[in-house]
Amino acid sequence: MKAITRYIRGYDRASKSFRMLFLIYAAYLVAALLLAIPFLSLAKGMGANSMLPAELMNGFDATVIRELMASGGPAFAVYIKGFLPWMIAFLLLQVYLTGGMVAWVSNPWGRFQFQTFVRESNRLFIRYLKLISWIVIWQIITAMVIWLAWSILVGTQELISDQTLVITVIVAGIIHLMSLLFILMAADLARSSLFLQDSQKSLKTLWQSVKLQFRRFSSIYLLSLLLFLVPCALILLFYWFRSGVIVNNGWILLGVVMIQQLFILARIFLRIWRLASACACQIHCPAKDALQ
Repeated sequence: MKAITRYIRGYDRASKSFRMLFLIYAAYLVAALLLAIPFLSLAKGMGANSMLPAELMNGFDATVIRELMASGGPAFAVYIKGFLPWMIAFLLLQVYLTGGMVAWVSNPWGRFQFQTFVRESNRLFIRYLKLISWIVIWQIITAMVIWLAWSILVGTQELISDQTLVITVIVAGIIHLMSLLFILMAADLARSSLFLQDSQKSLKTLWQSVKLQFRRFSSIYLLSLLLFLVPCALILLFYWFRSGVIVNNGWILLGVVMIQQLFILARIFLRIWRLASACACQIHCPAKDALQ
């Protein structure tokens, strides 16, 4: 099947991208270290009267939420204000690096070159930033439509059992997830198209990607599902491991940090794999489909 063929092509291309993989990992590591600076300052400032910094060592769970609630809100506000500028910067870094990733996976020949990676990241940054803005708006509208329809449907029922309510929530959640997969695949197709066609029009390119998905719905949506399953399995495996580990000494902390770094590397690899598969859709689909 075409979906499996493009899935394999994406993996093959991603498996040849280890130089880029470690470059992106290094960029994320530097960003994480910069993010740790305000976190440590906040933790020291709140550590005298709160168990929150210590609890965060074991993950963000119900205990952390209780600590935030017990603080009456100020702790939460302090953490949000301290982290927000850095999180925005990190998201912008991700958008920036995506340009270099797409340029590399779209080129089936040649060696990875840092100068080319930076040049394409610079060239595509504004286009991808506009594209991500349209994607966010699309996601917000989709969520509003789905859950507004759910609330109207549930609200018109005078007597509804808890079981029926749970079922309707699950159905609405599945519909939302399926819509999200469609949107994310359209975004990746648009990213590759912006590079391959050297287009400046993010919205038009996104619309072309949506039409391409509808024309090749079975193969492209199946590819989207395949690309969704592996990250899900990885995330579930990581949180299953993390939930069973209590950090109470330095060696355990070191082991957890190492596992976290492997998890980050795996996430970057899967991101490259996804972009490479989307590029394969654009490169190997008929020209009349790719350009319409």
